[in-house]
Amino acid sequence: MKIVHHGFDGLEFAVKAHISDSVSILLTEIQDRAKTTDSAQLFECCGERMLVHPTGARGGYKFRCDHPKTGIWFIKRPSENDPWGIRFSSSSIAIVSLGLEELRLACAMFLAALGVDASECDYVPSRVDFAVDFILPDFEPDPSNFLVHSNTGIRGISDVEIIDSYGQASGLNSVTVGRMPRRQVNIYNKSKESEAKRKWEWSMIWAKNLGCSIEEVCELTIWRVELRVAKRHLKDKWHVNSWASLYKMLPRIYQSCLDDIRYCQSTADTNRSRWPTHPLWEKVSKIVDEQLFDYIPKLAPEEYEEVTIKRKMRELERQILGLLISTAGIQNLRADQFSSHAVETAQRLAGWANSKDTNIALEDRLNQVKNRYLFLV
Repeated sequence: MKIVHHGFDGLEFAVKAHISDSVSILLTEIQDRAKTTDSAQLFECCGERMLVHPTGARGGYKFRCDHPKTGIWFIKRPSENDPWGIRFSSSSIAIVSLGLEELRLACAMFLAALGVDASECDYVPSRVDFAVDFILPDFEPDPSNFLVHSNTGIRGISDVEIIDSYGQASGLNSVTVGRMPRRQVNIYNKSKESEAKRKWEWSMIWAKNLGCSIEEVCELTIWRVELRVAKRHLKDKWHVNSWASLYKMLPRIYQSCLDDIRYCQSTADTNRSRWPTHPLWEKVSKIVDEQLFDYIPKLAPEEYEEVTIKRKMRELERQILGLLISTAGIQNLRADQFSSHAVETAQRLAGWANSKDTNIALEDRLNQVKNRYLFLV
């Protein structure tokens, strides 16, 4: 049972502040353009680049914007009747490549670039996730091994949510205990999840931590224990209403979570409360107690961009190859004719792309694609 990664995995907060009327007008213009093209549009302000989506989000958020360096920003129009004008949800790569504190500072710099005047006391954290990854080749979680303390508000084993996201008949891939927006603990097969969702950065992170190649990492089975605490638990039980109170209380919040929702080793004892705590849980508890804020990022944003671009290029090229094989097959071509067919098709497509008869100019189409893959490049 070897730990290959530990660190914060998610951050959400609200900001008691508003954008200016002038920025709101600019965002409205960009959003109108996004609605016309039915695709997110690039918005640049004081050196910051983000994508503005055609629609906003529930809760009165007029604008939904993707910022490559930090995550997703939900922004309201300025209003005296509602002081909470901004909400944020981090991207997984941002918090992994920056760490919690650096991400917090990056968010403050982003809002300052937009002209938002917000002090530290104007930020209220609404969700913080922490994860620990283990190499566990023969492990499979057993929902019946969870013991839930009576003070959790979780009624019992019926509140253990079993998720088999990838349809494996051989066994469980994920078990979740608890409900949001309070708190949850989740044990799941991270290596399968990252492969299924194409989260390529995790192979790089694990390889760096282990000092091995990505190919070697791909042969490992890695399970994650993830602790999630959200708005109602943070605010109602622990009175977290600022960055200062979050940093002060978070170790106690996570330890309380691990004590109240405990994963055990089953024994012949019919009294389940006497079952010993599983070593997996003990290791997570030790990390929370001793190294919660000690995370040192191992993956630079530019490294992530490089590997992601390569992976995406390989994926698209394979799609192109598949289509070329299909068009060659339809024409009943032989294998020795395929190279000429590929060259002729590429020349023909280049001609179409530059033709004046196309509905959208090539430059505009290229800009649309560049915006779509802003997070990659």
